[in-house]
Amino acid sequence: MLAEMVHYTDDGMRLDEAIAAYLAACDVEGESPRTVDAYAETLGMFHAIGLQRGLPQRVTEFRPAHVYAFLKVIADSGVSLGTRHRRFRETRAFFSWCTRMGGCARSPFTGIPNVKVEQKVIQPLREEDIEALLALCDSGGGRGADGHLRVAATIR
Repeated sequence: MLAEMVHYTDDGMRLDEAIAAYLAACDVEGESPRTVDAYAETLGMFHAIGLQRGLPQRVTEFRPAHVYAFLKVIADSGVSLGTRHRRFRETRAFFSWCTRMGGCARSPFTGIPNVKVEQKVIQPLREEDIEALLALCDSGGGRGADGHLRVAATIR
């Protein structure tokens, strides 16, 4: 099945064929349907942006500059750093697969650092929050001593 989807030629795999084969491979390898759908969305965007921007349509022709061109379009679309990171990871995974399958000698992502993600700072519990939790335990709503142990384990 996969072998019929990808046509290797002297100038490499066509991008659209490689994407289709990769998505089929993800399905065969047991990725969840939601994961395969997410990959399909990102790689569909990658292909469409590539066509609009004149990026290569052969896997072997991609270079780091093309990756950055794609990521710039994603960044300029106003999505969060988390979404930008996801698009980066999913496209990198595709090119890693292409490399493992012999579709390209070297991934264009080689040497490109990960897109940074937002650092979410979790605020510690305030003393009054802890007292309220312990009071709930004492009132029976937190099951007494068992509730105290849960609160203690949570705040450590």
